[in-house]
Amino acid sequence: MKKIFIAFCLLLTACSDPSPLKSDIEVKINELFGTKFGLLDQVYIQSEGKTLTVLNPSEFLGYLEGAEKTAGEEITGAIVIVLKTSSEMKEYSKEQTIEELSFVTDNKLICNEDYCYKTSKELADLIESLK
Repeated sequence: MKKIFIAFCLLLTACSDPSPLKSDIEVKINELFGTKFGLLDQVYIQSEGKTLTVLNPSEFLGYLEGAEKTAGEEITGAIVIVLKTSSEMKEYSKEQTIEELSFVTDNKLICNEDYCYKTSKELADLIESLK
């Protein structure tokens, strides 16, 4: 009976999503932008198709602290921020693996298709320094 129980438990855990617990980073990003990341480990800041820098997701989230939600439609800016699960980590998450955000440095807006936020001056300054 004990062997059957152990086999049953192994079967249940083997078939489940290997990343059932999200970190605070994924939870906060998902809340802000309506995404469904199970694991987020890369943030690319790009301009005109070129990568300007790669940030740690927790560092990027720090720039979003205090961001104020604003009404607005999706914007298209010269700056694209790509939130991504690396190909090496995709095996650990069966959820969303990429999201593109647009950023306009002039008015410090960061948006996806559904949400817009006015961000900190620090994020705009960082991006301006990379150009």
